[in-house]
Order: sequence, then structure tokens, then C-alpha cells
Amino acid sequence: MWRPWRRLDARAPWTERLARPVNARVVRVEREFDAPLPPEVRDLDAVIFVLAYHDTVWQRTDRAAMNRAVFAALRPGGVYGIIDHSAAAGRGLDDVQRLHRIEQSALVAEVTAAGFRLDGEAAFMRNPADTRDWNDSPMAAADRRGTSDRFVLRFVKP
Repeated sequence: MWRPWRRLDARAPWTERLARPVNARVVRVEREFDAPLPPEVRDLDAVIFVLAYHDTVWQRTDRAAMNRAVFAALRPGGVYGIIDHSAAAGRGLDDVQRLHRIEQSALVAEVTAAGFRLDGEAAFMRNPADTRDWNDSPMAAADRRGTSDRFVLRFVKP
């Protein structure tokens, strides 16, 4: 299982954040991406996936199973929100490992195949000046970190 906090030492800050009263109803779940939620989990309002969907590709995750599991866990009208680094048009899944980017249309095709409806997109993380030809992983981006063109998508379970 890929656990980013091992490399980025995020486990302690997350534990501290989850201890705050405002997060009393938040439940931390650590599982394989292929089965990201326990099967008994149902009627969630939202599942949010931030800057890591592309990692599931090079890790050879069964993304169809992953997306079906998220679909099953959400209530009707529930939101599957995904933010990721955009690859150049026509790149599909080709840049996921080398550049840590995924083409938006490839991701949309995978998620909608699980039964979700694309409900919206936000532009606040877009950066049209990004050439999308450099590695935006935290370890490689250096002074470019945080400047990649990112898409923000809202999918809904009908």
C-alpha cells in the first residue's frame, strides 16, 4: 500500500488535525486503493481524492474496482471529488509515472464508467502557463511545487 505520509511525514499532522473537535465525525481509513472503503460503509455524503488518482495508475490499482467501491459507499446524490495534476491533451495515462500527471478526459472516462455523472468543474487550480512537460511530484518539482495546472472535478452518484 502506498502511504504518502511515510515519505512526506504527514501522519503526525493528520493525527493532530483529526483530534480537533470539528473533526469528531471524521474517520480515518487506511486501505488498499483497490478496495478503499470497508464494504459495510454506505451512505457517505462525499469522498474526496486529492492529487493522487494518477498514482493509482502506475501502482496498477484496479481503478474500475476502486471507483465502483466509492460509488457503492456514497448515498444517491453523493459527491466524488477529484483534484489532480493535468497532463497535456492527448497524453491519456502516458505521463502518470514520469511526470505525475493524468489527462483529465482519461480520468473522467474511468470514473463515469463506474456510474458517476460529471456534475461540475472548478477552475481555481488551473494554471494555463504550465507547460505540463515537467515532473510535479513533491520530490521533483522543487521551486515549481504548487504551480502545476490542476483540474477539480465533481462527480455525483445518480
